[in-house]
Amino acid sequence: MDIYGENGYIDINKIKKSPFIFLIGARRTGKTYGVSKYLLENKRKFMYIRRTTGELDFSMSERNFAFRNMEAEGFFLEPKKDGKYNYTIQTVGDEPEIIGSATSLTLVSKMRGFDASGITDIMFDEFIPEKHVSRIPHEGDAVLNMYETINGNRELEGKEPVRLWMLANSNNLNSEILGAFSLRHKIEQMQQKGQEYSEYRNMTIVLSMNSPISSRKRNTALYQAINENQFTEMALNNTFSYDDFSNIKSKYNMNEYRPRCRIGKYVVLNHKSDGTVLIIENSKMPVQKCYDFTDYSIKAFRISNSDLMSCYVWGYLSFDSYETKAAIMTVLPYIN
Repeated sequence: MDIYGENGYIDINKIKKSPFIFLIGARRTGKTYGVSKYLLENKRKFMYIRRTTGELDFSMSERNFAFRNMEAEGFFLEPKKDGKYNYTIQTVGDEPEIIGSATSLTLVSKMRGFDASGITDIMFDEFIPEKHVSRIPHEGDAVLNMYETINGNRELEGKEPVRLWMLANSNNLNSEILGAFSLRHKIEQMQQKGQEYSEYRNMTIVLSMNSPISSRKRNTALYQAINENQFTEMALNNTFSYDDFSNIKSKYNMNEYRPRCRIGKYVVLNHKSDGTVLIIENSKMPVQKCYDFTDYSIKAFRISNSDLMSCYVWGYLSFDSYETKAAIMTVLPYIN
């Protein structure tokens, strides 16, 4: 499926408007611009979200206002601070019209009792942080709680669910938010197949890897200077180049392994002869010892399986997917 317009940017009108839309693309390929234009042209009442208060204030400042470039489309907007926790986004003029609001993920949890009934869309910009940016504890759960708070019971009343737009560059596949939606393995598969578009469950996933804009940007000063490296792969090719895809073993013979234990939905398997260990996702395989992801159980798992750290370091530990590896690495942080 061709997801690009004649100008080379992602064409939002070509994708299915599922309740959850993930747009992960190389830099400057039209994600934010395209979604903003769609929301404004279709008069959708939206809430604009950034991860932290600092990011929010920056994007709402006069010089860096996130919707400033919409003036080219005939929409003249400005932000106004509205109390402690959010901004309103309104038209410029003597009788301004409020067309949206803006807040941060870290502030939504502090907002109680606000009326979200008029909100039709949530636009979460830059939901995957750059590698040097601090993580928010339990970030995936925070997004799910945010959506539940805003969506409320409208579906039980026969109304359409709030549409959640998730926009990001391919900085880090090991994103708690992608994990919360069980999308890390799906996106890993799309990347391996060179697949840019998928309608998956009630989600639309766009993984822009062949953007005409990115091809043209290769000839600009920065990319000529740095040549091919991890930054180029992320910024132009939309690959998760900063993630470690080593120790992934997608093909294996189950007859060669015996189960050791399970943690959550992941099973630790010992090879019957060569001393290697494989961890796979399999919630139905019978095992004698089970752990979950509570603090106490994780500590017990670490003590009983302390050899996994040295197995990983020496290359004797493999995973059936990056999704599995990302989950297990949170259990064994000492090797992360």
